[in-house]
Amino acid sequence: MFNVTAAVIQNLYETKVRVNSQTVAAQNNAIRDSYYQVLVKVSGSKSITEVSELTSKAGDARDLIQSFRFEIIDGERFMVAQFDEGKINQLLTDIGKPIWGKRRPDTLLWFTWLNERDDRELVTATADPEVKKILLEQAQIRGIPFSFPLMDIEDAQIIHVYDVWGRFDGVVKRASQRYPNDNLVAARLFDRRQLTTANTEVSEQMRWQIDWQVLNDELIEEGTLFAAERNQVVTQFIDMLANKLAEKFAVVSRSYETQNSVTMTIINLDSIEAYVSAKKFLESLAIVNSVRLLNVSGQNATFQLDIVGVQEDLINTLELDAKISQKTDPFGRVVNEMEFIWLR
Repeated sequence: MFNVTAAVIQNLYETKVRVNSQTVAAQNNAIRDSYYQVLVKVSGSKSITEVSELTSKAGDARDLIQSFRFEIIDGERFMVAQFDEGKINQLLTDIGKPIWGKRRPDTLLWFTWLNERDDRELVTATADPEVKKILLEQAQIRGIPFSFPLMDIEDAQIIHVYDVWGRFDGVVKRASQRYPNDNLVAARLFDRRQLTTANTEVSEQMRWQIDWQVLNDELIEEGTLFAAERNQVVTQFIDMLANKLAEKFAVVSRSYETQNSVTMTIINLDSIEAYVSAKKFLESLAIVNSVRLLNVSGQNATFQLDIVGVQEDLINTLELDAKISQKTDPFGRVVNEMEFIWLR
C-alpha cells in the first residue's frame, strides 16, 4: 500500500496524558491510562487494550515506568511518563503480540478543512491552526510521523486548496514530487451542517465528516469517517492510518518459538567505519535479535541475522531507512532480495 521513507520516533516509550490534579488517585488513573497508551503506541494496535493478559497487569503498571513528571501545556496539566523499553517489549513478546519499531513511515499529509468562517483552509508546515494541533497530538499518541506541505510560491504554482478539497489526486501527486516522500494522504474535514440546506437534517452522531484518500502510484484507497465531535473524527482518522501502517510494519515476536536466521550481503562498505556503522545499524532494528559477520570480501560484507518474524518483515523494515537499499539492475529490478547497497 505504501511506498515509504522513514522517520525515527525518538520518544516511542514516552506517554502524555491529561490529569486533573496531582493526587494519588489522579496519578494512579494517569498511570493506568499511560500504560494502555504505550502498549497501543508500541504494538500499533488499539485492540491491544482488550487483551486479558495485559489488562490483568494494569494494576502493576507503575513498575514499568522509569520516571514521570507533570507539565502544564496551554493551561492543561499533563503527566509525562517514560516507560522501560525492555519491559514493555517483553510483555508483548511473551504473548506473541506485535512490536512496531522506532523507524516508521513518514506521511506527507494534505489536509484541508472547512473552518468557522466557511473558508476551505489547508493545514501547512508553517500555519498552526487548532485542527493541526489535534492532528499532531493524536499522531504523537499513536507514534506516527506527519509532514505537511509548505504551500509556498512553488506549491502555489501547482496546487490550490480547492484541488485538495475537490480530491484531484493527480494534482496532489504532482505537488508532492518536490518533497522527499512519496507516501501521500489527502483528506478534508467539515461540519456537515455547514454544507446542508435548511430543510436537511444532520444526525448529531454523524455531524463531523472526514473524507480521506491514500495515494500510492496507481493505487488509490479512500473512505469516509463520521463522528459527533471534531476531535473524535480526527482521532478516528489518525487511528485508521496508524492501523494500516502497523498491519504492514509491526512484527510479531514470539520468544517461545525458534528464531529465524537470515543471511544478507551489504556492498559499498568502503572503510572500517562503514563496516562498523552497518553492523550497528542492523543491531538497532527492532526485528533483529543478533548480528554476526560471516565474511568480508573487498567492500562487501555478509551478515547472519537472527530475527523475529520472517525475511519479508526484515525487507519491509530495511525499506524504511535511507542508509540502505536493495541492489537493482539497470532496469530497476531487484537482483537478489538479500543483497543491499550501503548508501552512507
